[in-house]
Amino acid sequence: MKPGRPEVAIFQHMEIEGAGIFPDLLASRGVPAEVHRLDETGEAPAGIDTPLIIMGGAMSVHDEREYPFLAGEKEIIRRYIREGRPVIGICLGAQLIADAAGARVYPGTREFGWCDVYKEHPGYFSGFPGRMKVFQFHGDTFDLPDGAVLLWRGREVRHQMFLLGSAVGVQFHPEITLPLIDAWSGDLPPAALRGLEVRSSRLIPPSHAFCGELVDRFLLGGTR
Repeated sequence: MKPGRPEVAIFQHMEIEGAGIFPDLLASRGVPAEVHRLDETGEAPAGIDTPLIIMGGAMSVHDEREYPFLAGEKEIIRRYIREGRPVIGICLGAQLIADAAGARVYPGTREFGWCDVYKEHPGYFSGFPGRMKVFQFHGDTFDLPDGAVLLWRGREVRHQMFLLGSAVGVQFHPEITLPLIDAWSGDLPPAALRGLEVRSSRLIPPSHAFCGELVDRFLLGGTR
């Protein structure tokens, strides 16, 4: 662990949308993580200033009446961007970053399972191929905020990963694990679930490598 490197805060919105591989990746780098269950506390923690990961959730960014903590998260995101503090948003987290930055978030093509994404910017993730399989589980999408750089795109849903100052929004789930896939796939027939698990066991390792790169470069201050 580098001297003075702070712990990482993780915002979780619901039980079924856990942090996946993130805590293990951080622990392997000597960085402690604290998970904040906003669905349990009902609010985003005040005064937070450590590097931040915002996870997914079934709610919409517009559901502030039902989930008041969303408004607090957006304020934290705006402050982080203004102060240059690192924040990564995953799925709903990416949509919250887009919304907080003034971009439109709206229903899009539903994606579930392993899908292709394509590298849009050659200056980032040079060690990864131009096309990559990632795990998707979302229904909403977003426009790019003003000033954002699109890093990865998809076919059905174009905006898959963007950089906006110190914030990175990732529509897909590089943190995915087999337990998360099982939890999210309860409606699948047994044979389809077994097939998904077999395919996932092959595709999860490169996804975790990508997730590690995401942590090192955009959360912990590594260089490209």
